[in-house]
Amino acid sequence: MPHPTLSIVTVVKDDLPGLLKTQSSLVGQTSQNFEWVIVDGSGASAETGSATDHLSIPNNYLWLAPTGIYPAMNTGLNRALGDYVWFINAGDLVADEFTVEELLKVLNKHRPSWLVGQVEFTHPDGSTVTPPPFDYQAEKKRLFARGRFPPHQGTIARKSILRELDGFNEDFHIAADYEMALRLSLIADPIVLPENLARFSVGGVSSSNWTRSLKEFRSARHSVFDIRGARRLHEAVDSFKVYASMFMARLLRRA
Repeated sequence: MPHPTLSIVTVVKDDLPGLLKTQSSLVGQTSQNFEWVIVDGSGASAETGSATDHLSIPNNYLWLAPTGIYPAMNTGLNRALGDYVWFINAGDLVADEFTVEELLKVLNKHRPSWLVGQVEFTHPDGSTVTPPPFDYQAEKKRLFARGRFPPHQGTIARKSILRELDGFNEDFHIAADYEMALRLSLIADPIVLPENLARFSVGGVSSSNWTRSLKEFRSARHSVFDIRGARRLHEAVDSFKVYASMFMARLLRRA
């Protein structure tokens, strides 16, 4: 596909079932006018690669020696042909069959620097949670320190801007997508869509190693923003509230 509007980048590592779920979600879209870039760090690369053969959607498959999710996402960013890039990793699902069609209408009409939408969270027990609509401006005023921020499954950004920012900061092992959202917020405010864009399966590193995640999130805020005076106090209080809330939630689940 020459120069599509949208490239969807999927990183996969030893998760063929997850990749097939994502593939099914993309093949079912009413609009196929996008490029699918697959960056595969699996040991059984031949098995994973053959699963993408003979698809109706244009795809760009690459096996890459595993070095981490963000190096793989950066590789996908560098290979993408589209004007905009959306990271939907193995196991993630597009919200419904009309999502890409509606997204392309918004992107082609408004040509934003970036946009964000809602994301539904699916827990290991099968339960789903759709958070209240994301209030971008309210969270921006609090430096995105209150636990609400655009996850990468709900973020589509202009490829040229992501590349100018040198992609994801690989010094962060968990929070590089969060740190990227913070840097994007300094460039422009996104279009905020009220609709669900994707379904995200909870249970990755950021969920299981939540204390390390919160430390990286806070480190990202202090590396991107100039946090001084009252903002520094508010950020510290908000960080503590998020920590306490997550600690209590896990304590109650054990009870």
